Amino acid sequence: MMYGPSMMRQALRPGLLVTLVVLALSACGGGEQQSEQACQGPAQRSASIDPDNLWDDATKSTIGATKEWTNKVELADINGDGLVDILFANGGDYDYPGEPTFSQVFLNQGPDQMFEEATRQVLPNAMLARVIKVRDVNADGSPDILVGTTFQTQSRLYLGDGSGDFTDVTKTHLPQIKASVGDLEFGDVDGDGDLDVVLVDWGKWKSDVERRRTDDAVAQRWNRTLHRCH
Repeated sequence: MMYGPSMMRQALRPGLLVTLVVLALSACGGGEQQSEQACQGPAQRSASIDPDNLWDDATKSTIGATKEWTNKVELADINGDGLVDILFANGGDYDYPGEPTFSQVFLNQGPDQMFEEATRQVLPNAMLARVIKVRDVNADGSPDILVGTTFQTQSRLYLGDGSGDFTDVTKTHLPQIKASVGDLEFGDVDGDGDLDVVLVDWGKWKSDVERRRTDDAVAQRWNRTLHRCH
């Protein structure tokens, strides 16, 4: 059994603004060709570059303002148009289940164009999502989507047809297991040519009352052990 990282209640807060940034051309990037000497200057030159000139905040001009609880983001071309789309895994609070909500999908419309939101078309179910991964799981040449959900809920699998339409095949293609998935990854772990998936399960969530009861029981066991050692 693998476990995810411990909860850090104070490290993150719900309702954070998701910010999308794009990498701007640096002095050694596109544009007019630079000499090797100009691009391979001393380390001091790199250290003196103003970091404000390296990145442009493109949130408003691409996806607009978002205020959901986003746990992870996936970048993939899900509709076969050659452009990278954005998928946000949203749902719940950090250390409490909270309310199921919709993850978000934004389709790339090309340079200097706003992304088109296609959440309900692609991911129509409200979930407690922690991670989204896009892979061709059935080897038909089309991207598919696996959503890992947490707080003892059923993760979901959507098979794509290559045009941006997806079908929920959770009941027929996934084990019916309620888990607290913190992360997942695809790979051919047994070398048979098929994609496999590894899911990290955090285990059953406990309320504060249950946690205190568990802590008290552990403390009592330790006390009895210590008494026996005298």
